[in-house]
Amino acid sequence: ATNSNSSSSANGSKQPAAKSTKSSGKSTGHTASARPRFDGSGSGNYTRTSIFGVEGKGSKFIYLFDRSGSMEGAPLAAAKKQLIESLQSLDTVQQFHIIFFNTRTQSFDASGGGHRIAFASDRNKRLAVNFIGGITADGGTDRINALKEAISFAPDVIFFLTDDDDPMAPSELQDLARANRKAQATICVIEFGHKPKPTPNDSLAQLAHDNGGQYGYVDTTKLK
Repeated sequence: ATNSNSSSSANGSKQPAAKSTKSSGKSTGHTASARPRFDGSGSGNYTRTSIFGVEGKGSKFIYLFDRSGSMEGAPLAAAKKQLIESLQSLDTVQQFHIIFFNTRTQSFDASGGGHRIAFASDRNKRLAVNFIGGITADGGTDRINALKEAISFAPDVIFFLTDDDDPMAPSELQDLARANRKAQATICVIEFGHKPKPTPNDSLAQLAHDNGGQYGYVDTTKLK
């Protein structure tokens, strides 16, 4: 994908291995030390779910997935499979929203309009699977506006899946931290790349660290 606002990457932190899912692709990640939004105590609505072994905990989940041209083929197919598996793990008391993005966003809407997050009912899950099936890869990438749209829903967790074609600038990371100051959403990042390990000082790992989430890297050459 191509980020029109690309610049040098911010400093990241060391990433110990994260648990892998059954899907193909190697994933490594870390849990950031930045302020967590909550600890999950005192509410029966909180659950844990994951994408490529990157885990988030909450009751409201946003799935923000890259669908730019560089995701075509096995990467997008694997991302869709993981997304559906994560959705199926949610109970009816949890809520979810799905946003695919390139230079524009394409969102799941189970409510007929409005800025609302759907409950994970069987009906809404079926509608979501149909929506996911219709997504194709094309175009460039605008990560910043997509992330700001996801943050605007004030979820507990954002699963942000994108590829590593362009680093995010330090100014962009700071801008997103400011945008997330009120919502305090945990941003969990899954980075797709074409090499065995992520780039040192990875800006996407820094994004996860700054926003209390886990980071995972998937070598897309291993996907089938």
